Amino acid sequence: MGTFCARVWEIIRACVNKTFSYKPKPPHSFILGHLGVFNETVKFFPPNTHPQAYYTALTQNRPSDHGPSYPMHEETDNFLTPIVGKDVIAAANGKKWKMLHHIMAPVFKPAYIKSMLPTIADETMLFHGRLTCAAESGEVVLMEDTVANFVFDVIGRFVFNFPLHAQTIGSQVLGDIRVLLESASLAATTTWNPVAKVARYLKKRAAVGRLDSYISEKLKERYSIVKESAKYHGPYPNSEDAGRGSRLR
Repeated sequence: MGTFCARVWEIIRACVNKTFSYKPKPPHSFILGHLGVFNETVKFFPPNTHPQAYYTALTQNRPSDHGPSYPMHEETDNFLTPIVGKDVIAAANGKKWKMLHHIMAPVFKPAYIKSMLPTIADETMLFHGRLTCAAESGEVVLMEDTVANFVFDVIGRFVFNFPLHAQTIGSQVLGDIRVLLESASLAATTTWNPVAKVARYLKKRAAVGRLDSYISEKLKERYSIVKESAKYHGPYPNSEDAGRGSRLR
C-alpha cells in the first residue's frame, strides 16, 4: 500500500511540474504552495495589514517571479458591486475598460489637476489644522478616519465642486459609504446568523437609498452648471480641452 501511494504521489507531482514548471513563480512547495514565501513577506508588516500590501511586496521583491498581467477576475466585480455598483473601471477589462478610462481620463489631466490646486490646498489646511489641534491638546485621533475625511472632501470638491464637510461637521454620505464597505466585509458576507443578515440588509438598503438620492440631486445640479456654462463657452467637457476645469467655476 505504501509503495502504491508513493507511486501515485510521484505521478501527480510529475504532472504538476510538467504543467506549471515553465511559468514564472516564487519558490513552490507541492504541499504548502507559496505559503513559505508569503509567510516571509508577512513578517515585515504590522498586524491587520491589507493583503494587497503583501502581494505588492512580493511583486516588487521578486520581479522575475511573475509573468504578464492577466485580466481582472470576475470575483473582483462581485466584491465591488455591493459597494460601488457593477462594471466599474477597477474590475473592467478590454473595451469596457478603455471606454471607462476615456470617460475618466480628463479629470486626471495635469491642466485640470493644476486648476484644482487651490481647492486641494484649502482642504489640506483643514486637515493640517485638525492634526495641529490634536497634537496641542494631546487628543488621540484615528488617523484612518481623519485621512479618510480629508481625502473624501478633496474628491467631493473634484467631482461636485462644493464641500462635503467630512472634516468639519461630518458627512452622512461618507457614513453611508462606510456602511456599504461593512456590508461587503468578510464577516458580513459569511455569517450564518439570519438576524444579523436581515439587520445588515436593511441598514445597507437605507444607506443606498440615501446615497442614490443625494448623488442624483448633486449630479443634476452639476449638470445645470455645465449646461449653463456651455451657453457662453461652448460644450464642455470634451476630448480637446477637458483639462480646463476652471471654465465651470
